[in-house]
Amino acid sequence: MSVQRPVFLMVLFSFGVFFIFALTYRFEHPSLEVHVQEEKTDKMEFMQILSLMQQLQKNPNDKEILKSLGMLFMEMNAWERSLSFWNRLVKVDPKNKMALSQSGYCYFELKDYQQAVSRYKQVLAVDPNDPIALFNLGLLYARFLPDPKMARFYLQKVINSKQAEPKVKKEAQKLLSLLKE
Repeated sequence: MSVQRPVFLMVLFSFGVFFIFALTYRFEHPSLEVHVQEEKTDKMEFMQILSLMQQLQKNPNDKEILKSLGMLFMEMNAWERSLSFWNRLVKVDPKNKMALSQSGYCYFELKDYQQAVSRYKQVLAVDPNDPIALFNLGLLYARFLPDPKMARFYLQKVINSKQAEPKVKKEAQKLLSLLKE
C-alpha cells in the first residue's frame, strides 16, 4: 500500500501539469477556434450554393440567384465557376454593369486580359464615366497589355473624373507616373 500512494500522487500531479499546460497552450493559440469556424463556414457555403442551384433549376434566368452564385464563387476564388454565372447573367441582362464588371475581374484573375478589356469596355458602353472600369482598363494597359498610350488615356480619365474617389484617383496618378514615355 505504501507504493500505491506515491504512484497515485505522481499520476494526479502529472494530470494537473498536463491540464495546466493544455490550458496555457490554448490561451496562447486561440486561432484553433478559427479552423472550426472555417469548417462551419464551408458547410454553410456549400448548403447555400446547393440551395441556390436548386432554385436556379426552377428559374434559370433569375438575376438575383445568378448574382449570388457569382459572388459566392468569387469569394471562394473559383474564378471559372464564378465567371460562368456572371456570363449567364450578362446573357439575361446585357447592360448589367455589375455582371459585366465582375466577369471582367474574373477574366483578369484567369489572366485572360483581352477578355477583361472587352468586358470593361462593355461597362463603359453602359456608363462611360465608371471610374472603376476606367481604372481597371488603365491598369490592364499599363501592366498586362503594355500599351502606354491607352493606359494614359484611361488613367487620365480617372484623374479627371468627378465620380472617382480620391483613393482611386491617387492610385491612377501613381500608375500614370510610372509609365514610360
